[in-house]
Amino acid sequence: MPNETDFEVLPPEMPGASYTSTDLTPDQELILKQVEKLARILDSAINIPGLNWRVGADGVIGMLLPVVGDVATSLASGYIVVQAGRLGLPRAKLAKMVMNILVDTGVGSVPFAGDIFDLVVKANLKNVDMIREHFQLPPMERGWNTPPANR
Repeated sequence: MPNETDFEVLPPEMPGASYTSTDLTPDQELILKQVEKLARILDSAINIPGLNWRVGADGVIGMLLPVVGDVATSLASGYIVVQAGRLGLPRAKLAKMVMNILVDTGVGSVPFAGDIFDLVVKANLKNVDMIREHFQLPPMERGWNTPPANR
């Protein structure tokens, strides 16, 4: 297991999904696992050594490719919303998820301040938590050290 002060980018072993409910169908479990993995990549893929703080591809790509990077990562974020729709989330929750992405993209497009915003605000993790809440599951584990689900 990596030490919190070790630098890591997408650890070699991807943990199992962090849900514990048996009420999900196998297809729903697969979708949930996919969106959790994508949210981690977008919002918390890189551990900053010594700070115990994680940033994701959303913030880094937005910093390296202003506006274009923000739009590209918002399209990836949109995939989470599409999958939430497939899981049967109500339109009101889907609309809130879209607003999270729009705010993240809009504010994230502002030079410098938007880059800081993108590194701090974790819209995709929030959206996955909304999916988990819909299925009465606890919030998603934020780190990569999540143990595999017991089956």
